Amino acid sequence: MLKPIGDRLLVRRIKEEQKKAGSIYIPESQNKETVECEVISKGNGFYVGDKLIEIDLKVGDSILINPLSLISVDDTKTETERNYLCRYMDVLAVKQADGE
Repeated sequence: MLKPIGDRLLVRRIKEEQKKAGSIYIPESQNKETVECEVISKGNGFYVGDKLIEIDLKVGDSILINPLSLISVDDTKTETERNYLCRYMDVLAVKQADGE
């Protein structure tokens, strides 16, 4: 498995149900401005001056991110099995469980 460095995250997209308009299926790439991903691994963080700022995400967290920020690192797998790299700064939100 890859180990991200710096402020990078290794993520996997979470499969979403297909959307339908009447009897026509809308491709996932055309109906999403953000995608939900699961954090698989993370780098150590990033430096601001001499201070290391750690990434405040945990392995297993669900995040929302712009699909254009994802870099595929294994093209041979299907879209929901692929791993992607992204920068911590590109994360838009963390999806929290109910009650948090």
